[in-house]
Amino acid sequence: MLQRIQTVFLLCYIMLILIVNFFYPPAITDSLQELSSLITLAPYIFSILIFINILLFSKRTLQLLMNRIILFASIALEIAHLYMYDSQNFELQSLFSVHFIAVLVSWILLIVANKYIKKDENLIRSVDRLR
Repeated sequence: MLQRIQTVFLLCYIMLILIVNFFYPPAITDSLQELSSLITLAPYIFSILIFINILLFSKRTLQLLMNRIILFASIALEIAHLYMYDSQNFELQSLFSVHFIAVLVSWILLIVANKYIKKDENLIRSVDRLR
């Protein structure tokens, strides 16, 4: 259902994650090559899962659970990004890069979408009580 505001937030999340991954790919060093393929594919996996999540509009509790899992996985991915940076060349300016700010905005979009999904769930439950 595209008329719901949380769907707009989730679509914005998809666009933001794909744009960030396309224009600002993660800088991967040679320290952990086994994680590099997972880190490069993770934004695409998150986007697919969010799109599937949009199609599950009638199962709001499942939507909430999937959004939380994606949020925590995204946080873990960014921690892995920070871990994979070369610690000798790490500067405070790289922490406040466009990539990191866009990822923070995407997390906020997920949190706000969860808020509105929860609001819908509470509204449906209150209407069910009145019947």
